[in-house]
Amino acid sequence: MEEFDKRTIQTVGVAFIILGILLIVVSLLSIIAASMVATNCPASGCPPYSLPAQSLFLPSFLSGLALLVIGIALLIITRGMKSKRDTD
Repeated sequence: MEEFDKRTIQTVGVAFIILGILLIVVSLLSIIAASMVATNCPASGCPPYSLPAQSLFLPSFLSGLALLVIGIALLIITRGMKSKRDTD
């Protein structure tokens, strides 16, 4: 099996960072959506946690944060690696 080279690990790191940022944005948007719905309650009252927006916040925020940290760690690790061209 072929070893991973520097460029491949950098690409995976950047992809993890992008996915992490997207998940954090989704979690923040879910909080904004939940707060907007809570302020526009009918006269009979707000339904108790009937929206999935509040249950979406914590998992997407933690997953986004984890992907962001892993992506940054991969980019830091690849700084010390030699590229395939340098080793040939």
